[in-house]
Amino acid sequence: MISVGYYPIDNKIYLVLNRKVYQGNTYVFLANEMDSADVMVRKLVDDNTLKMLDSKEELMNVLALFIK
Repeated sequence: MISVGYYPIDNKIYLVLNRKVYQGNTYVFLANEMDSADVMVRKLVDDNTLKMLDSKEELMNVLALFIK
């Protein structure tokens, strides 16, 4: 059996496709289970809560980790 992480966001289920640690923070790459073109990157904080990234610069740095 495979365990898949997911988060409900805006009444949609987003699957965790990848997880990376960068500068002491954990980031997740998520995709909508019903629409693979609907993707996002979020930062995990505190008790596994998702937070939007703080800037475009942070997004660019983190996206580079996911495409390597």
